[in-house]
Amino acid sequence: MKLSPLFAAVLAPLLPASTLASSAYVFTPWKVSGTQSFQSISFPFSGIRFAVGYTYSHQFPYLYGVGYSEAGFEPRPDVDGKPTLRFSISTIMSGTATSDSNCQLTSNGVRCSVEVSAPFSDSFTLEVINNGGTTWTAALVDTTTGVRGRVHIGTYTLPTGAGDIRGAGRGVLFYEWEGEGDHPCSELPYTQVTFGNPVVPDGVGSIVGPVDLFDCAGDVKYKTERTGEGLKVELGL
Repeated sequence: MKLSPLFAAVLAPLLPASTLASSAYVFTPWKVSGTQSFQSISFPFSGIRFAVGYTYSHQFPYLYGVGYSEAGFEPRPDVDGKPTLRFSISTIMSGTATSDSNCQLTSNGVRCSVEVSAPFSDSFTLEVINNGGTTWTAALVDTTTGVRGRVHIGTYTLPTGAGDIRGAGRGVLFYEWEGEGDHPCSELPYTQVTFGNPVVPDGVGSIVGPVDLFDCAGDVKYKTERTGEGLKVELGL
């Protein structure tokens, strides 16, 4: 999964419109009022129009930890004629460990992933749950069709001293063209997704965004709409 910039970094100002671009971002910040931290969180996604090249994810930091995790999915090229999605969680925190066969160590943390072929619905939930101590597990939950139930993504252990998940984070819709240099904005494919309000044990958070950061502003369709579920985003041609 292509990682977006460090969660703690200050967002750059909106870039001017252009006919060429190398990437596109839409951020959907969220918060959970009255809650400093929690040991489980669920991220609903719905109304998805998949497009290869996009990553759909949520980033969230931990108490007392220098780093963050990013849980999300990306459409992959068809496998045996079937559409395929790769679900993953990447933790950017030095000292994070894992013994899960779905996971691997990286230069600054751990990355876990699993690929799922069709059939799958256009709505599902990613959940992250504490297993005790600083060990966490991420899973895909099919909340619409129930065909797949709960699919294990990966288990990882943060370094000693890291705390629970903080009560604020952000969703990310990210597209990056293949190859170096800029590409025509007309090549940005259309996608649609509703970032659902995150769910925690004590209640439901709220989306407080969006913030967009992409060179193709004004050159492609870009629309956001608040719904009862969260924030609907449309992007591309």
